[in-house]
Amino acid sequence: MSLIQSEKLLFPHFSFFPNVSADVVLNAFRVDSKFINKESQHPQEVLLKQRKLKSGESLFNSGDKLDCIYIVKSGTFKTLISIPDGRFQIVGFHMSGELLGLSGIANRLHVGSCVALEKSVAYELPWQFTDISTRSSLISLDNICRLLSLQIINDYKLMLLLGVMNSEERLIIFLLNLSERLLFNGFSASDINLSMSRAEIGEYLGIKVVNVSRIFGVLTKRGLIEVSGRRVRIIDITKLFEAAYSEVE
Repeated sequence: MSLIQSEKLLFPHFSFFPNVSADVVLNAFRVDSKFINKESQHPQEVLLKQRKLKSGESLFNSGDKLDCIYIVKSGTFKTLISIPDGRFQIVGFHMSGELLGLSGIANRLHVGSCVALEKSVAYELPWQFTDISTRSSLISLDNICRLLSLQIINDYKLMLLLGVMNSEERLIIFLLNLSERLLFNGFSASDINLSMSRAEIGEYLGIKVVNVSRIFGVLTKRGLIEVSGRRVRIIDITKLFEAAYSEVE
């Protein structure tokens, strides 16, 4: 059973892993001819500025003016929001092809912060290019609505992940999610190099860091995965899925 076949048992109306490469996202944009450099063979790369970040550098911070939304070209980012007592909550990890900064559209201010977890590159999509009131907008109204819809769907999935599943199920689905996203970007689905720490995984999933390590150990003893530092190798994807959804027929 593949991951895509497995997910359809649970979510028949939408994919649990709606991720595509950065090139696919770029190709979905309707680019007006006046934005294109006629001498370039890659007009999007000329039009869209690239931001190169080192591990720990911020792409944007909470309260920043929304000048751009971003497309991850390479690397991994985490998004986080702050609470009044100064603590932060990780609300997502983002890989190639995924968009960042959509939550700032409502008030034209970024709601949370976005930090690179490794050497990463993101395309800047200036917000004025998405002005749907003009015919020269870079993104069509249909595409904007689809992006916002995907954001809502992902929020539903996070609520399900945190509200219904136990700690072991959360971590397994997290690994399967990363696996599928790697596969969609042309990498091996079985070899995962975690760019985030055990503590960051635990914070995102609502699991104590000691339990994250314990569950990794349990899954290793059961022959489902192999772990070496931040490298995780999935040995049997089907059995790993079944470990999270043993009641699914």
